[in-house]
Amino acid sequence: MILCEGDVLRCAIDIRAAEAVVSVIFSHGLTMDRVDPQPAVACCLIRERTGDGRKRAQAAGVKFGRKPKLSDFQRKEALKRRAAGETLAEIAKSYAVDISMISRLS
Repeated sequence: MILCEGDVLRCAIDIRAAEAVVSVIFSHGLTMDRVDPQPAVACCLIRERTGDGRKRAQAAGVKFGRKPKLSDFQRKEALKRRAAGETLAEIAKSYAVDISMISRLS
């Protein structure tokens, strides 16, 4: 492809690839009037940075998601109580959780 003065080059690429393209343009002695970031590029940049941050957090041992309502001890105790014949409603009420929470324990 040959670009002439006044031509407009539009492309949808991630931010790292865009930086590489710009550096190649400048290394060939060409100039750019402006870089007009499209919303897609901004979203791509946000997604990329967010992903990088999540990876760093996971590597540092950060746990994602909701914290469990019952501790491991409480889960085991609830299972024992259920095996002993106590109703789901009684067990759930004693831990202040919904019946479905107790029914899902295994």
